[in-house]
Amino acid sequence: MKKLVAPAFAEPDFTEGRWEVSGEMKLEGNTVSWGMSCTDKLGTVADSTGSATYAGATFEATMHTVTTDIKKNKTSSNRTLKGKRTGECKAK
Repeated sequence: MKKLVAPAFAEPDFTEGRWEVSGEMKLEGNTVSWGMSCTDKLGTVADSTGSATYAGATFEATMHTVTTDIKKNKTSSNRTLKGKRTGECKAK
């Protein structure tokens, strides 16, 4: 697995020490999968895994996240995404 490198706009604000992020990403054929863990300065942890499969101008993805707060209470969420390219970006 490759080390996960987030685009600049997705990077957390480390200057205030809010989050510590670690993760990995793997590419197999037209599918990318990832796992990451984020811990805030109070000890809340968010663990997330997911995968996305691309086919031409479309993709389908799933993500599963479990968040554990400092009292060890857990919440989880599952997301399913579908998307397609709709054309070139328009300059403003």
